[in-house]
Amino acid sequence: MPVEITQEFVMMLMEQNTSLTKQVAELTTLVETLTQTIQSLEKKSKNSSNSSKPTSSDGLNKPNKNRSLREKTNKKQGAQLGHEGHRLTITGESDEVKTLIPDRRKNCCAWKKCKGKACVSEKTIQSRYQY
Repeated sequence: MPVEITQEFVMMLMEQNTSLTKQVAELTTLVETLTQTIQSLEKKSKNSSNSSKPTSSDGLNKPNKNRSLREKTNKKQGAQLGHEGHRLTITGESDEVKTLIPDRRKNCCAWKKCKGKACVSEKTIQSRYQY
């Protein structure tokens, strides 16, 4: 099939060529930017949390494991000032009370304070309760 080469046909081909050249240039720049993005992502250090590597391959550079959703406050840990504590209370009477008087030879730290009486530092109460 012979094609007639007219001036209109040549103009249409030139327009088509110009638009395709622009499209190739745009796609080339897009490929270049995507290639740079891929290279920067490949350079990112991999560890056991962002890849399939085992934790033993992390070495001494351990990733930060602080994943708490709580906001940091200026309060100290534990019970705050003014908090009324809850303690176990002894209910009932004890079955037996033993008072131990230490010998002077035992070098009791409270001997001068006690002077042979029931020693404050060594007094014990043994209790037995029925539940």
